[in-house]
Amino acid sequence: MPWGYAVDNRWTMNGSEPDKTPSPTPPAAGPPESPAAGSPIDKALAEFAAAAAERQVEAICAAYQHLRKVAGAAGQARLFAMASKAIGASAEEMVVSAYARRPCFMCKDGMTPCEQCDGKGTTLDNERCPLCDGLGDVGCPFCRGSAWAERGTVPPDILQQVLRAQLDNIKRDVTGLPKLLSALRTHKDEVGPQTARREIVGSLARLGARITDLFQRQAVPQGPEYNLLQAVLANIGKLVKSGAS
Repeated sequence: MPWGYAVDNRWTMNGSEPDKTPSPTPPAAGPPESPAAGSPIDKALAEFAAAAAERQVEAICAAYQHLRKVAGAAGQARLFAMASKAIGASAEEMVVSAYARRPCFMCKDGMTPCEQCDGKGTTLDNERCPLCDGLGDVGCPFCRGSAWAERGTVPPDILQQVLRAQLDNIKRDVTGLPKLLSALRTHKDEVGPQTARREIVGSLARLGARITDLFQRQAVPQGPEYNLLQAVLANIGKLVKSGAS
């Protein structure tokens, strides 16, 4: 396949939404002393609370970055404690979830229009485009098909937590592979970007790309899950090819 691999959630199982964050759990008791009203930190906390209320990924990430900048030397634990007090819930959980779902800014769902067929999926002779296999799209070269934002946008202090959250999302996605592959066989003859086949193959491509990304960052611990994801990654390309031809 000419694209990278991996699953978002149109045809996948857990139904996660790239632009939303799940409802956070309440924080532990004992919040720190509040900053002075009207101070830069106080204003940054209000901005973060407004973003949290909207539950929009980009707004939460931007507000957290601003809060980190304003807070200066405040430690991560104190920063999250103040933010949790401001929103009445776990700020750490919300921020990690937002960064784990933050999408690539250069593509849609890890795919970009195929230049060879201008995104149509067919050649001038009305045959399947050989580059994109009739999908009309190929893997995004910027995110390598994962649809995840570039790692440099993740604050270093929460990077490991974000990687663990992404691994948890992938493990949920993997449980729905049989259903996804069954749908692919049903739609294997469709051609073009606005088809169920494109969505299914795109989901499979994203799943593989995301697994590859976490393996490269050594974010998958050795054990049964490591072996399972290796097997999934090794077979995704063959499964897509057998279901698409």
